[in-house]
Amino acid sequence: MAAARHEIVRQCNAALDGVLSLNDVLDYMLEFASLEVASAPDFDYEDDDALAYNLIGAPSGTEARMLVGLQPFETDAGRARYLQLEVDVANVQDELIQGAVRYSPRVDLNIAYLESDPAVPIRLAVNVSRAVGFAASRDVGIDAYQGRHTEGAYFWIDLKADPLQPISGTYGVVDAVPQSVKDFAGVSPLAGDIRLDSARVKLVLERLQSHFSKARSLK
Repeated sequence: MAAARHEIVRQCNAALDGVLSLNDVLDYMLEFASLEVASAPDFDYEDDDALAYNLIGAPSGTEARMLVGLQPFETDAGRARYLQLEVDVANVQDELIQGAVRYSPRVDLNIAYLESDPAVPIRLAVNVSRAVGFAASRDVGIDAYQGRHTEGAYFWIDLKADPLQPISGTYGVVDAVPQSVKDFAGVSPLAGDIRLDSARVKLVLERLQSHFSKARSLK
């Protein structure tokens, strides 16, 4: 688990340069998804569309949680829901990287599935980031409110409708204004290895579905 934490930090730093090793990230996230789930939701975690369940046993200072989407949504394939895995390596100190102080590394992994076939993933989104700390940058004499700063990398794929056409790229801020993958002048598509192994996605979904089933049984 400590090795997975270390590698997630490394991946988040590399993402600032538009580099992502997607399948490695899935492997590291699978380790976190294998932790035990809390017996009750974390009602202190604020999310308008999901319930959060903490995962128990992450390295000290590292936060891991599963989010369960509350509302179904419609896709071309049918009615769907999502599960999300979040890992925040909060015990990593803020660091000066590429001209700005950065907050802790964070990975968000979102998998959608059909209500009629919950074991099969239909969409995957992976976000790997280290956000700019504007106030923290100013504290060390850096004006991060000016200029371009990448904040992370994003990978999205529709596994059912268009599995050969993923969307990927960097995103960040320009003069402190957030810019999307589409608009930010970063690296797109990403460098590194973004040839998705769908079997890994199924493994992560399987672990999250197991947590979801356990959480419902504990109510």
